[in-house]
Amino acid sequence: MAYDVSDRYKRAITASYTFAASVEITRSGVTVASGLRVVGGNVRADATADVMRTCSVEVVGLPDGLIPTSRQRTPLDIYGNELVLKAGIQYPDGRTELVPQGVFTITDSDLVDTADGVAVALSGDDRAGRLGDAKLLTPWTTGTGTDAVTAIRNLVEDGYPGLTVVDLLSAADTFPPHVLEEKADRWADGVQAFAEAVGGEAYFDRDGRLVLRDVPDPSAQPVAWQFAEGGSSVATKLERRYSRSAGGANAVVVTGENSSNAPVRAVAVDDDPQSPTYYYGPYGPRPVWETSPLVTTTDQAQRAADARLRQLSGATEVITVSGVPNHAVDPGDVAHVTRLRSGFDDTVVVRAVSVPLSYAGEIQLDCRVLRTGGT
Repeated sequence: MAYDVSDRYKRAITASYTFAASVEITRSGVTVASGLRVVGGNVRADATADVMRTCSVEVVGLPDGLIPTSRQRTPLDIYGNELVLKAGIQYPDGRTELVPQGVFTITDSDLVDTADGVAVALSGDDRAGRLGDAKLLTPWTTGTGTDAVTAIRNLVEDGYPGLTVVDLLSAADTFPPHVLEEKADRWADGVQAFAEAVGGEAYFDRDGRLVLRDVPDPSAQPVAWQFAEGGSSVATKLERRYSRSAGGANAVVVTGENSSNAPVRAVAVDDDPQSPTYYYGPYGPRPVWETSPLVTTTDQAQRAADARLRQLSGATEVITVSGVPNHAVDPGDVAHVTRLRSGFDDTVVVRAVSVPLSYAGEIQLDCRVLRTGGT
């Protein structure tokens, strides 16, 4: 779902505007530094990556107490500090409209000391990175009848206390006892696996909350953005690529096993005759298989297969759009892109977005063409 911004914001990004940003550093939820001056950087959100949100931020004009040294900890070091970043527009009347960009664990802090002063370049991952780092020291087991959300809450609280979990999952399936072995990744092997087993997905949103939701159907979502020569977001460049190697699966087979060790299986196929990747059409069958020990019923397997097919649909048509920076675009947003010279006029789903922390650069959107393959 697109981030909600004002109509004034949507009008402003169609022309030249004054960039504005806000950076706070927190430790254990307490603000330890604020008012940092941002002179560059980038935020990337990629729905296909394990850690969806990453950032790089360059700050200058730091007081002595904030400059990392070899003798003391500071809010800009890597020892448990988080970066809360917002970016957006300063209007001519002096008011600002800032859009949250994420809450990032500082992973790298690089200091450059020159005759012009001291600058610090910070890099960060959203909280999935820290959860992934907190691998299990001992085996971890769910109890009988545990549902996905309860398992995820327990796993998260043990590795990253105090996180807010937003439960938007429709399924309430329960699982037999399940063991995560020593060295297991809490994020990939735990949180994501439990969500995917019930046809869902997990990610950290712009406010640092862990969101659990059903994999959305893009064809049921409204168009959030217009990228064209003019419109609510201005496009300056379009690249288009057709590729079988980019993905292009038109069938998903999900397998698991029930408590009696009997196999569980379900299949979802692109059965839309109008789709270029129609399973029974000239493109030909191109199935993929996925297995999960958490899938124990046919209903679970079918939901997981349907959800995965929605994620893969349209991957053979890769669209890259560059344009005026818009800090409110999210992966999963539906956009309409028009470039008359190249003959492109279609609806796309944003897979990844990279946006500069300035007005000087351009936003880059990696998209797939919206297709409505059935199941």
